[in-house]
Amino acid sequence: MSTTSSPSSAGNNGDGSASSPTTSAIVAQVVSGSHVVKIDGYSRTRGHGNGRFIRSETYHVGGHRWGMHYYPDGDSPDNADWISMYLFLDHTDGNEVKAQFNISLVADQHGESATSYGKTTSRLYAFTVTRPWGFGKFIRAKDH
Repeated sequence: MSTTSSPSSAGNNGDGSASSPTTSAIVAQVVSGSHVVKIDGYSRTRGHGNGRFIRSETYHVGGHRWGMHYYPDGDSPDNADWISMYLFLDHTDGNEVKAQFNISLVADQHGESATSYGKTTSRLYAFTVTRPWGFGKFIRAKDH
């Protein structure tokens, strides 16, 4: 974040005359980026087990190290018929990182037109090393 301001001395210029109002700004740093995680052999990942994830390699976006947790059989019994996808922060400095994100999946149809699925968050989420965020019901497994 950066700030700018103009100093004043209790609303006057020190000689009794009125001064102009001061202004300041607080600017939140915004960084954007993207990363592609390829699920090679999707059909072979099915049957991995409900609640069990496959972890992507980590990657750097916006000065932070991230990764994906891919649950081919859902992240919980309630989501057993779904593919679950979560973004996680992979660093140990203890700092919270706020992010808005989009997760998309493009299904390669072996030469045919690809089908794309995606979900975007509508707000900022606070990530910590112990708190991933994502979608328990990302795509219904039978739709892919």
